[in-house]
Amino acid sequence: MQVIVNPASGPGGARDPVYAKSVRLARDAGAELLGYVDTKYTSVPLHSAERQVREYAAWYGVTDIFFDDVSGTGRKLPYYRALSRDVRGRTPGAVVMLNPGDFPAEGYARLGDELVVAEYGYGEFLSTAPPSWLTRFSPSEFVTILSGVSRTHLAATLELARSRGIGGFYATEVATGAGDLYEQLPSYWSTERADVAADC
Repeated sequence: MQVIVNPASGPGGARDPVYAKSVRLARDAGAELLGYVDTKYTSVPLHSAERQVREYAAWYGVTDIFFDDVSGTGRKLPYYRALSRDVRGRTPGAVVMLNPGDFPAEGYARLGDELVVAEYGYGEFLSTAPPSWLTRFSPSEFVTILSGVSRTHLAATLELARSRGIGGFYATEVATGAGDLYEQLPSYWSTERADVAADC
């Protein structure tokens, strides 16, 4: 199970000892932890994003990184290539997850260990066809983060993700745009975990 570590839309201004305790408990429970860095579609300077990577390691012992608000266009690839190299240069074998929230240019699949290719609502996921290049990669490289998925539709939505070659799956019944979308686990969390373990 992966958990995004995000004290303050990034590591914050200083180490938070209370948050550090939560990080330690999550790690002890077996979670894979990734530090959250918002790139704001490359408007965050590289040196600032790289500094946040260093702070996660220094303050929380977290060396795997989740880059959010990733531009999916080919012309922005050099920025994300530099960030990916920086993370792995500091910690060989570190996991890099990139989140464009939709299907990006194919080159992004070669940068990250995991790529969030669907971060939207249930209806949009049903109607958005994946690009053909997805089949050239392992399903373990692709992730969905879906909102507005009812308990009734959970199993079918997971099966659809699997059939599209997407191996990482998270869904919640909380609606897209809700202020608490990432503030709580779905009511069917235990069912979702069991279904993912069985089907992916």
